[in-house]
Amino acid sequence: MRFLAVRHIRREGAGSLEEFLRSRGHALDYWDIAREFSRPVAAEPYDAVIVLGGPMGVYEEERYPFIRMERDWLRGVIDSRKPVLGICLGAQLLASALGARVHPGTQKEIGWSSVRLTESGASDALLSRFPGRAGEDRTTVFQWHGDTFELPRGAVRLADSALYSNQAFRYDNYVYALQFHLEMTGEMIVEWVREGGEEMAECGVAPTAVLKATETHLGTMKKQANLFYEAFAALAARAGVGAR
Repeated sequence: MRFLAVRHIRREGAGSLEEFLRSRGHALDYWDIAREFSRPVAAEPYDAVIVLGGPMGVYEEERYPFIRMERDWLRGVIDSRKPVLGICLGAQLLASALGARVHPGTQKEIGWSSVRLTESGASDALLSRFPGRAGEDRTTVFQWHGDTFELPRGAVRLADSALYSNQAFRYDNYVYALQFHLEMTGEMIVEWVREGGEEMAECGVAPTAVLKATETHLGTMKKQANLFYEAFAALAARAGVGAR
């Protein structure tokens, strides 16, 4: 299959998701939308679309002129019923494309923290691969965001956290949005920590603590992420069969 990843900044690539797809023989193309938004990429040839993260806000349209175009483009992809996965900024863009408000949160989440599946998340075809029971057990994931979003009308909340009620949602069984970063690799975390030192200091987050926690949590998250990717690829395969 062919996957299209919309990338907003070079260091926020598809990471372990790209590794998973290529190891299974799938193709992954990048659209660096911030530099190439004047040349839109057609989604039709692809089996699924992945919308990656970035430091910009969905509400910063004047500063980032591609945002309005990307939101409209995503609305068209959603209307075509093509499977879509949004990660962090990508999740916020999907929420916005579906008519929900995106806004700064009360506190930034940076580093390793836990999310909890809702009842719908625990029975979801993709997120049910995570361990634990709804509303009780938590899964440790990597976070780096200051914005949040309201749940779009018609969407189903799949996960929450202590700080934010909307950590994941599903829309109409083919659109998935994750506020957290399953796709992280060790190399990506080291780079983000190096580049984000000032932001971490402002939030009182110690780089050494994040790197130490990475040694504890990254391997487990990657195993869980691969189960999620497998289910997302299966969703893309089913959608492709239906389209043909």
